[in-house]
Amino acid sequence: IGILHNAQGSYTEQICRNDTVTIFGEQFFFGKPTGSITRNNQAANGCDSTIAVSITFYLDAIGTFDTTVCDNQTVTLYGQTFSISDSTGSFKIPNIALHGCDSFLTVNVHFIPEVRATYTPTICRKDSIRVGTQVFTVNNPSGVVRLTGQSVAGCDSVVTVALNINPTILLDFT
Repeated sequence: IGILHNAQGSYTEQICRNDTVTIFGEQFFFGKPTGSITRNNQAANGCDSTIAVSITFYLDAIGTFDTTVCDNQTVTLYGQTFSISDSTGSFKIPNIALHGCDSFLTVNVHFIPEVRATYTPTICRKDSIRVGTQVFTVNNPSGVVRLTGQSVAGCDSVVTVALNINPTILLDFT
């Protein structure tokens, strides 16, 4: 009497961490990467076949994005907007890493505050001073001017203007 042996085989595959492989109806994934499947009477000799399954996983693509912008600006990455009130976060970007796997990105946005200054020149009554696009005179002696992109860092500057007007000098030659 000849004894027929069951067939033995193996199946290995490397997949993304969030993917699933289905073999003869049995699923293998990150939480269940190994196992055995028995196929009754499926070997060439009519005996059972056993398949040892081993799934390995590509490493996650993990990155950090650090940037600095002006405090009145926002940064939008893959549909997520970061502002001075929401400047950090982490999120998944589906299917863009090597092998079509997901990427995970941590974002840190730093903000440069606008520069604030006060300008208080002294002028004669008939003179004027221009700050940005605004003209200041005896009839318009004060105001606030935003100078877009004019700070050293390229951010906005805000100048509070308050003119000092020289008094009129009256001379009496009598």
